[in-house]
Amino acid sequence: MARSLQDDGNLTREQVSCLAVLAQSGEQLMSQVSSSMDIHLIESGKLKYAPTKVDIATLVRDLGQNITSEARFAGIDLELSLNGRPLMDHDTVWAVVDKIMTARMLGNLTVNAFEASKVGNVVRLELATDKSVSIRVKNPDSIPESIRDRFFEKYATSGKSKGLGLGAYGAKLMAELMGGSISVESSEDRGTTVTVALPS
Repeated sequence: MARSLQDDGNLTREQVSCLAVLAQSGEQLMSQVSSSMDIHLIESGKLKYAPTKVDIATLVRDLGQNITSEARFAGIDLELSLNGRPLMDHDTVWAVVDKIMTARMLGNLTVNAFEASKVGNVVRLELATDKSVSIRVKNPDSIPESIRDRFFEKYATSGKSKGLGLGAYGAKLMAELMGGSISVESSEDRGTTVTVALPS
């Protein structure tokens, strides 16, 4: 409803801006609720998984547009690449996965990377194609040592006043359910890289 109201020609610029914030907040809340439901269903073995052929490049481009439009991440840049070159609008990268679950998983990991970054930093999403499809989410800061060894554990979080410690945990559950894998490397000099491999 908020999105449709934005198209009303009688609104002021400030009202349109407020509606955009309202719509985005609603979408974020729905995503968090859906992620929590997915985690519960995966843990209980009740989630029905029906993979289809999905263009990961489109998911990454859409994710990039959505996250860079969020005011809370202003001043942090995002770079998208495919096999070492900039990701183009016409690029396609196919994987056999669940589209919504994959978008949610990549969204969780990217938001984590942005939340761990400072103004002036660059977050990188690097797509690569080989025997599988891999996505590397990189940010220049390291994971706090207090949670580095348990990054994918449930409720593992550090330094976030509103962090629940479910983003990386949920991403691991989703990646493995879809027949993929997930890993993390982090150090003070190299920053953090989370790598997801998905079946192609």
